[in-house]
Amino acid sequence: MIKTEYTVTDQLLERTDKTTLIAKSKNIVKTSFCFQGSLWHDVNKFAIFTDSWGNKTTIHLGKADLCSCIVPDSCLTGTFFKITVYGGDLITTNNVTIPLMSSGYTKHHHHTNNCGHDEKDIFVDIFDRLDNVIDSMVVVDKCLQCYNNDKLVDSVCLNSFVDEAQLNELIQDIVTKTEIKAFLEEEGYIKNLDFDFSTGELTFEK
Repeated sequence: MIKTEYTVTDQLLERTDKTTLIAKSKNIVKTSFCFQGSLWHDVNKFAIFTDSWGNKTTIHLGKADLCSCIVPDSCLTGTFFKITVYGGDLITTNNVTIPLMSSGYTKHHHHTNNCGHDEKDIFVDIFDRLDNVIDSMVVVDKCLQCYNNDKLVDSVCLNSFVDEAQLNELIQDIVTKTEIKAFLEEEGYIKNLDFDFSTGELTFEK
């Protein structure tokens, strides 16, 4: 976890660390606030995070003089974000602007398919699926369905030209996640991904 620190003295909010933050990260930046003086004692405190586009997220910090929260993902997608805190009825502070260094990360293709999967980086999605406990797979209605103890745990929509009978025959003897991963790698289903931008469908294709 990356930590950033701030002190609040009366109505003055100041950043006390010099940590460099990189854009496009998620759930790794923790912000701590140290409230000094009797003004803030036993007062419900809130932090307002404003992203590069002016969108605001308010987080309840509690009543403690030392409190913390995770920086919202949306604030780490631009070139900077702002923080201000307030509490009671009503104590306010100044804004502090936090610059974000440009990230070298570029999103791969995204998709939201008819099997109900959320939009996600495809390469992360594929290996997340392979990490699931899967004991059998079958192709039904152009969907590669993965089961654990006869319960559907995952599925991948395939393009219309996929030969279901042939693919079903190929995966018939695969019963462990290790074998699934090895099969997909050896047969080239992971090495070359075919992504149809018009339909949002993903095919493991040689």
